[in-house]
Amino acid sequence: MNTLSHRAAILPPMRSLTVSYLLAALGFLGVSGVHRFYLGKPVTGVIWFLTGGLFMLGTIYDLITMESQVREANRYALPAGSPGMLPPGAAPYAPPPGYAPPPADPNAELRNPEIDLELRVLKLARLRGGKLTAASTAAELAIPVAEADAELTKIAKAGHANVDVTDEGAVVYDFPSLRV
Repeated sequence: MNTLSHRAAILPPMRSLTVSYLLAALGFLGVSGVHRFYLGKPVTGVIWFLTGGLFMLGTIYDLITMESQVREANRYALPAGSPGMLPPGAAPYAPPPGYAPPPADPNAELRNPEIDLELRVLKLARLRGGKLTAASTAAELAIPVAEADAELTKIAKAGHANVDVTDEGAVVYDFPSLRV
């Protein structure tokens, strides 16, 4: 079941302002109070029906306040905890056919400062084919370049990475055991 039809199955129908006005206009033809039944007010609907719309004064009042009465009826029709209601005439949002929500950022944990920096650097090296520079590491992990360089140097001194210098002079840290 798609989301739109699922919502329609659990939400009651919303009241229409136009229908409410048309039903209230029946009061001028001698049948008062029908709009009150429509808006979910059966007690006052009976009173309006028996008294001719409170001698037409109630019907005139309802015509003036109809918009807020429809809004209130629609608000009560929504389930508890609903964020609100749609503006008059608006259709519920349905994503276009074929829409898929964007995937969660797979590298979000790389930028999590609560995870040990060495672990984040090693995960990044595995994701990048075993080769990192201080600048690329800093950019990916959202840390200063000096901090990335210090961590990469510490890992290289421990023997877990080789340090290479490219022809352009860039320092590349190579993790042979993490090449995929």
